[in-house]
Amino acid sequence: MQTIKNKSNEMLVADLKQMVAEERRLLIEVLHHLQEVEDRRLYLERGYSTLFAFATEELGYSEAAANRRIQAVRLMREVPEVEEKVKTGKLSLSVASQVQSFFRQEEKKRKGPISTSEKRDLVLQLEGTSARSCEKKIAQIAPEIKKPREKARPLTEATTLIQFVADKELMEGIEKLKQLLAHGNPEGRLALLFKKLVQLGLEKWDPVQRAARRRQKVSKPNQKSTPTSESKSRYVPAAVRDEVWQRDKGRCQYQDPATGKICGTRHGLQLDHTQPFAQGGSHDLSNLRLLCRRHNLLAARRVFGDHWIDSKIAKSRPNVPM
Repeated sequence: MQTIKNKSNEMLVADLKQMVAEERRLLIEVLHHLQEVEDRRLYLERGYSTLFAFATEELGYSEAAANRRIQAVRLMREVPEVEEKVKTGKLSLSVASQVQSFFRQEEKKRKGPISTSEKRDLVLQLEGTSARSCEKKIAQIAPEIKKPREKARPLTEATTLIQFVADKELMEGIEKLKQLLAHGNPEGRLALLFKKLVQLGLEKWDPVQRAARRRQKVSKPNQKSTPTSESKSRYVPAAVRDEVWQRDKGRCQYQDPATGKICGTRHGLQLDHTQPFAQGGSHDLSNLRLLCRRHNLLAARRVFGDHWIDSKIAKSRPNVPM
């Protein structure tokens, strides 16, 4: 039986080239499957709030590997020629990912879409380039995009390094706050300043803290009781919203019926009526739950259908693809 150690130099290289070609073919298959998972919104069905979460948690990709594949999927959808270029090795996964990220940032800057022909032209220019060369090319096209990325990197169990770019307006505000709070922070330490701001923000917006303060007020004499959840209006009383938030621990409650997996994300949470308000659903606690935006949309699609939901999205965000 021939082993890798027994192969001749020529056979070793020939077999390796064949494996690389097969690896690229499999990569294209992986990208197609990821695209289908996204098109079917299957990641939502499985209890994940994003395709990225599905790729990292369900498929086991690292964050960087998942991001590269997802960006390549989006680029392939918009510029179909990319598929053949990735398959033949003319365009690496890293370059495809960088290009798609650039297009997204550029469209935000322009506040409108980039034409397919513009995208195709840039892809052609970047054929055969390395990730580093691609980065330089993009920096030449749009130097303002080349900024340090926001990041939060754990240093120890108790400390984290936070990095972001502050514009002129934000820096002016920070300097003003340093002066106003100098009595408690004479050295103007940013960590103390942002800690204070976070505390103030949580006092104002954290539903758990609001609910606790409301219960304290109700426990005092001559105070009004908690507002009732019964209402003919779509508005859900703040006290009820806060109780739902506290009960659901500030996490999306969507559950995959097949596996029992609960989404659990804390990002972009919305209040959802299990029985829709439009169909007579009440504001009772038993009829309310927290869902992330995407799972709230999924629930609405199941009730009202894709066509009705898509038409609503198109009217509110005419330039954003669904």
